[in-house]
Amino acid sequence: MHGSVFNLVAQRTIKLACALTLLAPVGGALAANPVVKAEPWEVEWSEYVGGEMIREAAAACPLVETPTSADFDSCRAALFKSKYLQENFRDFILWGGGTPGTAVEHLSLTQFGSQVWQGLYMSLFMYTGNYKTEHLEDQNRILVRAEAVFRDEMKPGEYPYPFWHEASKWDAYLKATEMVFTMDIKDARVISIQRSPHGARNEQIHLAKAPPPRKFKKDEWMWRDDDGVLQPKVTLFDGLYDSNNPHLGAMEATYKDFALELRDNTCMVCHVPNNPEKMRHLVLLQTPAHAAGEIDRIIRIVKGNAMPQKSWAGPKGFKDPATQARFLSFAEAFKAQVDAAAGWEAQHAVVK
Repeated sequence: MHGSVFNLVAQRTIKLACALTLLAPVGGALAANPVVKAEPWEVEWSEYVGGEMIREAAAACPLVETPTSADFDSCRAALFKSKYLQENFRDFILWGGGTPGTAVEHLSLTQFGSQVWQGLYMSLFMYTGNYKTEHLEDQNRILVRAEAVFRDEMKPGEYPYPFWHEASKWDAYLKATEMVFTMDIKDARVISIQRSPHGARNEQIHLAKAPPPRKFKKDEWMWRDDDGVLQPKVTLFDGLYDSNNPHLGAMEATYKDFALELRDNTCMVCHVPNNPEKMRHLVLLQTPAHAAGEIDRIIRIVKGNAMPQKSWAGPKGFKDPATQARFLSFAEAFKAQVDAAAGWEAQHAVVK
């Protein structure tokens, strides 16, 4: 997908406060039920599924001494289109830092549509294939701790957003030595992933240490490179969808219209990476790919008038039904094209 179509959106200055809070369903979806002791076969099955996911990640994104952009592109395309990962991830997952083993309900994490996370974030790491599992009996969950190395020397537009907006955030990625997948034993599916500096590290493996690839300017979540191309390019679906997908143009056009609605309805001040409202489970909407991953929940929450959080002192949602209906019409048009593009991929794209 070509970034130039998003020029109008990128040039707009967002000055208003949030109108969307998409976090209401998260607590209910992940709320802990009374723990019923897992059967041994359930534990074994979850451990097996977790191991298969790590083997798939290592096959698609192996650790190499000098990784290239081609390696990265191949990795993210394979992960984005992986049927095995799609079947064994919840529809949305939570991602971030924190101490592995702490119940995810109590951590400050970011919510993603699982396939978007697979393509944009899981691919930021290379995997050795080494892993170990841990059974959290009090939570009925399994931790799968996979040895991983952060890709610290890529072009700035290959990261889904500038992690270097805070020095501590970039440093956290550099220090990560493992990716920790938390699985619910009852359905053997991943509900969260955390980067962690606590993994055992083979001394022969290079530890990421490169400086940030670009200086961060305040609130500059998207930018133009020296050739005038909108960045980060990975969030424009570049390389994720087949170039022959007939729905790309319409998806691009409907996103442009929808993004203006997000701006005009004051969504884009809170739903950005620096999390100005300090939401526990942040939802990102600042790029096309992030918005596509959340579009179903956006529509559901807007229809339910569940926005924003009571703690937010700004506007409390849409002022009238006509404004809400207009917003939903653009959101649903974008969703239709996202679904159509995904459907075409399922029928035509080659899964490696």
